[in-house]
Amino acid sequence: MAELGFTCILLGFSLSLYGMIGSALGAITKTSRLIVSARRAVYLLLLASTLSSVALIYLFVTNDFSIKYVHDHSNIVMDRAYVWVAFYSGNEGSLLYLTFVLTLVTSISIRFSPSRIKPILPWTTSILSGVIFFYFLVMTFFANPFEVLDKEAIDGIGINPLLTHPGMFSHPPMLMAGLIGITVPFAFANGALISGKYYDDWVDLARISSLITWGILGTGILLGAWWAYTILGWGGYWSWDPIENVAIMPWLILTAFIHSIMVQKRRNMFRLWNIVLLNIAFVLAQFGTFINRGGPVVSVHSFASSTLGFVFLSFLLLSLVFAFGVFLWRAPHLRSTRNLESFLSREASFLVNNFLLLSITFITLWGVIYPLLSDVIRDVSVTVAAPYFNRVNGPIFLLLIIMMGIGPLLPWRKINNETLKQKILIPVIGTVIVSISLYAFLGIREHLAVLAFSSTAFVFLSVFSEWYIGTRRRMKSNRSPIVAWWELVSGNRPRHGGYIVHISIVMIGIGVIGTNFFEQRTDQALDLNQSTVIDDYRIEYIGTEEKLRQDRITKLASLNVYKINPEEYKDVSHKGEDGFKVSENINNRNDKKIGSVILRHEFYPLINQVSVRSGIISTPIEDLYVIPRDFLEDGRIAIGVSINPLAWWIWASGPFFIIGTLIALWPHNTKKSSVTYGVTTIMEKTK
Repeated sequence: MAELGFTCILLGFSLSLYGMIGSALGAITKTSRLIVSARRAVYLLLLASTLSSVALIYLFVTNDFSIKYVHDHSNIVMDRAYVWVAFYSGNEGSLLYLTFVLTLVTSISIRFSPSRIKPILPWTTSILSGVIFFYFLVMTFFANPFEVLDKEAIDGIGINPLLTHPGMFSHPPMLMAGLIGITVPFAFANGALISGKYYDDWVDLARISSLITWGILGTGILLGAWWAYTILGWGGYWSWDPIENVAIMPWLILTAFIHSIMVQKRRNMFRLWNIVLLNIAFVLAQFGTFINRGGPVVSVHSFASSTLGFVFLSFLLLSLVFAFGVFLWRAPHLRSTRNLESFLSREASFLVNNFLLLSITFITLWGVIYPLLSDVIRDVSVTVAAPYFNRVNGPIFLLLIIMMGIGPLLPWRKINNETLKQKILIPVIGTVIVSISLYAFLGIREHLAVLAFSSTAFVFLSVFSEWYIGTRRRMKSNRSPIVAWWELVSGNRPRHGGYIVHISIVMIGIGVIGTNFFEQRTDQALDLNQSTVIDDYRIEYIGTEEKLRQDRITKLASLNVYKINPEEYKDVSHKGEDGFKVSENINNRNDKKIGSVILRHEFYPLINQVSVRSGIISTPIEDLYVIPRDFLEDGRIAIGVSINPLAWWIWASGPFFIIGTLIALWPHNTKKSSVTYGVTTIMEKTK
């Protein structure tokens, strides 16, 4: 199977080179047979990447440790469920997975493209084949996943223990698929530019593919945050780690593009701007590949780093030159025919939205590259940590949330004062009531927190106001509220699907505000049957169970959690000799047990790796989060305890995000065209 896998890689290398050159030559010489031949080569690329992926998975399943990559990322005692996904846990395998995804989306995009964009397809095919060629080239000469081990081995090293979690089946593949998927809208846009076809027929496909990619990438990021929060024991869902940053930056740019492309579709504006956004998104995706696969920075996510930084850096620079070279070449032909008529318009709000998203992106980018520049230019190692990003990006995120509330209230072109007053009345009054309630009744005295919560309320009320007014109008025909609301949403699915996504972002904002402003945290060490008190919780250490396994030492600590009256526990704690805060052996009969948590601490001697899993009791109000810090020699357990208010809302946002994205993509019922504002219905195929 190894021979088959590498043969398919060589075949893919040849076919992608032919597809890139052949399709371009066919377009230049107007040779249709060459164009068709190159397109068929793309379909064969999918077959080659599929067979290579299947071959690598087979080698993992059969424990073929003669293959170096299998030896480095699997072993006999590993849970068999993870054998199936271990093939993308390292550098070589992840490159093969990226290639498979790219050949898949390329084949689908070309096969089901409407015939009216046929003139741009040869150049689009050439660009897509060129990117595929790069990945096959890397696997052929630098990172062969089928390389044979120099010596015989009866067992392997095994997968990184941090990756043995159900999140492995969703987070990495979605994140990688989202990043590589940006290539498709980029190729369609630049294919149109190179071909000299300046009409906007490519816009629908670019928007649809961008929205799909954006949804997959966003879901992958959210799943990664949940994984870090619940499993890895870091105590947080987002730490502004370099790998986290390079994932979210293209997503932010795609967010800007998805908004501004609506302006181009509706008002024939922002044509130059939208090309720039797609180019930036693509270049940032390649930058992410360089950071993640090239290994220039230290990251807790660097499970697949390598020494191939120069290869990925070269492709990054080539992508940058190509993207903006084509743009500068064709820019004179991309002038918009209309200008902004009013600052009180939806177009203007989208422009401000774009500016804020770009600001966050480039501030984050500077935080990533500054340590690299410092190391190269000054030979000084520096670290840009979370405080920088929070301090600088925080206010911009707040402004962005406010704009999410203003946007739905504004019409296209311009608005008169009377209409503005009518639309803004409910959101403003509701927001004022929320602000007063937070300050007067909930006792929140942190002014910035009140402002942030009020901003999220403003967004929700803006959406609610739009839905309320629209639903009331449709209820005049004796429709039920639910039916009337659904007819409203169905009438403009991209718009109202976007509103549902806005609600999901608001929910994330609520969780972020709560955990950042009101988190309580402490480190403690407990003897057996000893308790510690934090806020209105009592945590009692019950005992530890140790399990010796072939590849690891597992310790399971059990703790009971009680809800208490804090007034009954005044002055019961003191500092121990080692600095840990401890409490007396206390047990109040008025305490109410609300659950138990199991803390897992696993040590892998062979690779000197520790895997920690936290215990969490979660409610919509707050999470009680317990981390096993250490198992002390005197029998005590050192734990980290935190109360994270409103963290639950971050994870509850996921279904709303997915549903909103799917509604925005749902096809309209139309017989006139296969391409609509909402989505391309696969009716019209390229012949």
